[in-house]
Amino acid sequence: MDWAENMKQEALKALQMAVDAGASGARAAYAKTREEAVTALGGRLDKIHTASSRQLSLTIFADGRVGSFSTSRLEEKELKEFVERAVQLTSLLEPDEFNVMPDPSLCLKGDGPDLEIYDADVERMTASDLRTKVLECNGNVLRTAPKGLNAIETEMGISSTLDCLADTQGLLCTSRSTLFTVSSECSLTDPSGARPESGWWDQKIRYADLEPERCGEVALERGLANLGAQKVPSRRYDVILDTEVASKFVKPLIKSLTGAAQGQKRTFIPDCLDRKTFYEGLEIVETPHLKGAIGAAGCDGEGIELRPGPIVECGVVRRYFLNTYYAGKLGMRANGASPTVLTLSGTGTREELLSRMGNGILITSFNGGNFNETTGDFSYGIRGFLVENGVIVRPIRENNVSGNFLDLWNTPFVAAADSRNATGMRIPSILFPGLSIS
Repeated sequence: MDWAENMKQEALKALQMAVDAGASGARAAYAKTREEAVTALGGRLDKIHTASSRQLSLTIFADGRVGSFSTSRLEEKELKEFVERAVQLTSLLEPDEFNVMPDPSLCLKGDGPDLEIYDADVERMTASDLRTKVLECNGNVLRTAPKGLNAIETEMGISSTLDCLADTQGLLCTSRSTLFTVSSECSLTDPSGARPESGWWDQKIRYADLEPERCGEVALERGLANLGAQKVPSRRYDVILDTEVASKFVKPLIKSLTGAAQGQKRTFIPDCLDRKTFYEGLEIVETPHLKGAIGAAGCDGEGIELRPGPIVECGVVRRYFLNTYYAGKLGMRANGASPTVLTLSGTGTREELLSRMGNGILITSFNGGNFNETTGDFSYGIRGFLVENGVIVRPIRENNVSGNFLDLWNTPFVAAADSRNATGMRIPSILFPGLSIS
């Protein structure tokens, strides 16, 4: 019996136990995960992490009541007791007419398309393989680093996950995925005695696409570029958000379009569906079936089949992210509770944005801050560079950027086409005019 059939049988067994215990419906999400990670510090092996786990998450439906439970104890006797207790506890909850299972016609049929998010190389790799590579990468940076480097840490990791999702309405699908990661952090001392820190990271679906050798080099380059950073005077500046951090300004927008935010009015853009809400140049598209992409998925956690399409089109909001509960409350159709692979459209390079901006600030990292989800007001600490005549002239630190996201996204901006593919949020560098820097 292969892994998929084995997991399907385990999930179906738990569902049958739930029905036998009196549930009107149930959903089971069964996951098996393996993780390996190795860390090197100062050219020496520092930490090794190895873990394997399995977990069954069970959602019980009982006459308008819903409860969520999880366990890693899957022996039949213990599992039966767990399921019976879960059904019993769910019956104690207050009913809600919107606590229903998803419409089966909206759910994924079978396993869905092959999204090419699994690398079979993971099956032969161990922490020992990572140890050799991480020590090599960490040591290479140490051997070539100039004076002022206090320490550099490099970590590499691999993870593989097998998933099965099933419910009592006929949903039954499996998937598997891998993720290979690398990160480096370095600490330096600048002439003033300050000890700036810098880092870089990357992650890929396939090990062959990862470039661990470059990670430490980039972390060190970024750290050296930040030596001697100073504040800039408080005033309004044109600002470029580097692609590495630009998602910081997009995530609040996406969060405000979730069913929970709209249903509970915890959003700075309420009731905005099919309305012109943002600057007409804003285009955000979701492509959940993009092959080989981090974040790609055939369905959401309820089994709702995901479909590609615009989220924001010419500044008009085209969809919310709705699970069954909030779709019912809002009188809409469930379409997937959370974003998968999102792309903000743009053209050109960051260098072209710098030239277009002329004078301003390039933000390369954020440091603390806050965001009010109902008003859209924000204030974040920043680091980056002062730009003059399209050229980076010196690093900055200990400044803040503040404003309001509704105002910001109604301002004519310019986006490049330089987004990384290391996460599901593919957001490029973006130029905004006249932001408040203090």
